Amino acid sequence: MEISEEFKIAPGLFHSNLGIADAYLAKGNKSEALKHYKKVEEVTEQFDSYEMKANIAKNLLEFYKSEQNYENAFLYSEKLQLLQDSIASIKSNDRLDELRVQYESSLAETENQVLKEKEAAQKQKIDMQNVFLIVSGIALIVFAILIVVLYKSNKHKKEAYKEVQKKTLELEKQYNIVKQREQELNKSLALKDKIFSVLGHDLRTPLANVSNLIDSMSQIELNPEEMEFLLKHLKGETTASLKTLENILQWARLQMNENSTKIEQLDEDGIIIEIITNLESHTEAKNIEVNYLNNSTSLLAADENQFRSIANNLIANAIKFSPLDGKIEVNFYENDDYFIFSVSDQGEGIKSSIVKNLDTQQELLSTYGTEGEKGTGIGLRIVKDFVNLHQGKLEFTKNSPQGTIVTVYFPKQ
Repeated sequence: MEISEEFKIAPGLFHSNLGIADAYLAKGNKSEALKHYKKVEEVTEQFDSYEMKANIAKNLLEFYKSEQNYENAFLYSEKLQLLQDSIASIKSNDRLDELRVQYESSLAETENQVLKEKEAAQKQKIDMQNVFLIVSGIALIVFAILIVVLYKSNKHKKEAYKEVQKKTLELEKQYNIVKQREQELNKSLALKDKIFSVLGHDLRTPLANVSNLIDSMSQIELNPEEMEFLLKHLKGETTASLKTLENILQWARLQMNENSTKIEQLDEDGIIIEIITNLESHTEAKNIEVNYLNNSTSLLAADENQFRSIANNLIANAIKFSPLDGKIEVNFYENDDYFIFSVSDQGEGIKSSIVKNLDTQQELLSTYGTEGEKGTGIGLRIVKDFVNLHQGKLEFTKNSPQGTIVTVYFPKQ
């Protein structure tokens, strides 16, 4: 360690401090062990090694769990999961590069086969021309034979030309099929990449947290207050995982054109109240006040699953981007032409780039909430697609003095 400190050798500082920390921990000197673990963590910031960062994050997670410091344990659990996801993502990208090389090799072989067939047709044409020249020379001697030879040669030439045209049309058809399959493959790979990205970074983390909570609850005895605290967090992580999985499945069905809309009369009041109740653990965690008002006298005509998804995503987004002690207004009303559902918050306001991306339907964009909440970036995309399936309108306006008002217009049937 002294040599590494003198010459600024980062890997030496990493391994020496890690070994000393493990030795102190084995002797029961936890304060000295923690000090050296922290030095290891500082050293890993000097170079981009996900394996070393994951190693020290795992050691600190186990240390804080043994100390029953659950707050820090949760933090390092999430950090460890993110590092492991990054390592898995790098390996996945390497695999995709390998598949891309295989595909390009296959395409090159197809193009070579096309060139070979064209060369064969050209060679056949040249051979026929040589025959024609030979016959023409002989025809100078015997005129009668010339007429017969020219007739047969012309006939063979036409047949060969028709054969070449037929082969050319077949090759063009095969080429178009290859191009179409290439587009379908690229579309499938892009869809797979998006779904794997969401699963890897936004679904596994809350599930890992659930596993750690259950592990902690089973290893130690908890008083009622601690049990209530852990159960509330467990419910929140489970709800977030289910919502993320539901959004992924709905979005994937939309991308593959497997979604159908079933219009029926709904009790929108009961659906909205149920969603607000299911999200109480999130609103209580940030001490957010949710006010709901329904002034509609008619039943909403819409697809139930799609309306639930629209309402759930908009209310969950409002909670995500609301500050502590904020207020959310949920309203449902109607006019002569539309049923109108709106959600307003007091956050920083939605970015214009996100709204523009919804219109262009490009990549998935996700931003962190006011308390660092993560998202998949497909929530608003699902809302946009479901509103379009209802031939409705989606509007974003600024709330006063700050925040966003999201309004959905459902046309009356």
